[in-house]
Amino acid sequence: MIKFKDPQVEKLVLAAFLKGPEFWKEIPESWFEEELHRRCYKEFKKILRPPYSTFPTPDIIIDKTNDPDVKILVLELKEINITLQELNVRIQDLFDMFCSRKLFDVASKLPEELQSKNPREIVREKISVLSELVNPFGIKESNREFIYDSAVERWEYYKGVESKTIESTAIPFHINDLDYYTNGGLRKTHMMLIVAGTGEFKTLTKLSIAYNYAFIEKKDTMVLTLEVPGSGDQRDYQRMIDARHSLLEFKDIVSGKLNVNRGIYREKLIDIVENKYPLYIVDIPDKATSGDVIKEIELYFAKTGKYPDAVIIDYLNEMEPLGSYSSSSEKFKLLASELRVIARTYGTRLITSMQLNREGKKIKEGEKRDLENISESHYVTNPFHVIVFLHQDPNGIDAATNQLHWTIRKNRYGQKNVTFTTFANPAFCYVGDRKIIYPGYEQ
Repeated sequence: MIKFKDPQVEKLVLAAFLKGPEFWKEIPESWFEEELHRRCYKEFKKILRPPYSTFPTPDIIIDKTNDPDVKILVLELKEINITLQELNVRIQDLFDMFCSRKLFDVASKLPEELQSKNPREIVREKISVLSELVNPFGIKESNREFIYDSAVERWEYYKGVESKTIESTAIPFHINDLDYYTNGGLRKTHMMLIVAGTGEFKTLTKLSIAYNYAFIEKKDTMVLTLEVPGSGDQRDYQRMIDARHSLLEFKDIVSGKLNVNRGIYREKLIDIVENKYPLYIVDIPDKATSGDVIKEIELYFAKTGKYPDAVIIDYLNEMEPLGSYSSSSEKFKLLASELRVIARTYGTRLITSMQLNREGKKIKEGEKRDLENISESHYVTNPFHVIVFLHQDPNGIDAATNQLHWTIRKNRYGQKNVTFTTFANPAFCYVGDRKIIYPGYEQ
């Protein structure tokens, strides 16, 4: 039977944190039920949190803390022995106790809520609350500190990035101008929105970015497809990736008419099997919610033991939020906010797209296209760090010359309202630079 609390488990976890930097983990304070243990952990966070030249000893902590009860507790904790393997088990125990308290709290309020709320509304609320209880390190608490508290840490981080001993969290898109204007690519926990009209490369652009992330950067990449072009078969999305990888025409792969190029296709499929490029594709045949995104990320963790570096959703118009809404504007505002929470909780990058709305379609060629015209509500844009608008001329010249124009309308990393042009060839499922990049070499 799961306990609501166990002071001994809490002591073992605190004792482990004192043993060395490999034992230190930052967890929510709410996991500790005992008030003294919570106070002690707060002191630990001030002193044990990196960076440090040498890991602080228990005596240093006793010397630095002003709480007499914590001093006595640390004296007791430093005599307790615990291994790294035991710590992992105790962290899980601590998390399970927190979950049991949270579940009891949710369950105890249900009879009263059933009297005043719609059952569907209750279900949506509880999914949102309980979805946090699947990943011990996915729960985040608000961080409160003075600006000077982490000044040394920020300087150490800067020196690490400058000397390249610490890698930037940006993953490059491998689209030259996009990487230039975003100062290296999309960062961890950040989101990007692609906006375009029908047939203006929303899916192929996301597919090309997914390919570059997984095949070139070797980053764990999850694609959630809610609408596969053409037949709607998930295998067709995989064949589109095959077309990009082999630079053979998608229609020839689907129809079995590769002829002399069949050997190239076979060779590229063998390459995919041997190199195991980390591209994970999930096809959801019906409308998905942000809860489905959480579920798939957790299933990915169950399968691989890690969370994806990037989640690419095709596309936003086919999704529903968990929260209730009364208008399409509220719907997309809520949906974008829920996705932002997911990206921050799981430390992943999130890329999705949206159909240009009717007002955006009415804008004449050459007229300014602003954020208000890119969706059912410009409020959807608030959580996104990068918003790009894809477009071609209405006369068919761009399509005939395989050109796609990008306009960056929002850019937290640098200059916005800039336009550049890339190559776009739907036959080969390719969007990007004219100098095509393959895994491991360039052509």
